[in-house]
Amino acid sequence: CAVVKANAYGHGLLEVANAVRRTVDWFGVDSVGEAIALRDARVQNPLLILGYVPVADARVTVRTGARVTVATPETVRALATAARSLRRTVHVHVKVETGTQRQGVLPDVLPAFLRLITRSGLTLEGVATHLADVEDTGPDGFAAVQLERFGQMADVAERISGHRLLRHASASAEAMLLPDARFDLVSTGIAIYGL
Repeated sequence: CAVVKANAYGHGLLEVANAVRRTVDWFGVDSVGEAIALRDARVQNPLLILGYVPVADARVTVRTGARVTVATPETVRALATAARSLRRTVHVHVKVETGTQRQGVLPDVLPAFLRLITRSGLTLEGVATHLADVEDTGPDGFAAVQLERFGQMADVAERISGHRLLRHASASAEAMLLPDARFDLVSTGIAIYGL
């Protein structure tokens, strides 16, 4: 997954997407605006919105066909309403909180959150986290603690969903420094591709 958020880190969203679209499977973006820009440029690769999607943007988000990272019940409900209205399937990835203290579902509310997704009609496709201190690569470092927490929460998500989920926790630094963080979807910034 080539992460091209923030105008591909200043390199140009469309220029980078066009340069690498045949060599990557997915694109990761931060917002629905970036997803729309790629769709308007006829980029057909799967898109994953990694950032927060405001409730007000649910309908336009569903229209892009992008996968959506979710961490709040309000976003799930809004996406479900939009999906029903537009008769579309929406694939979601649950962001779980493992220690970064940013966007993410806490362990004690994860089961209820997953049941909400299931009842809403959204398609649970993946589970993700973000590591707070990737440079702490030792076996007793915080990254190892977060990966252990992530594994436990991902196992819970799979038990409740009843199927295998895409797991992802790696950004560029994790992809380079932490082989244990390379799960099913490796998300890296465009610098990895030598641009």
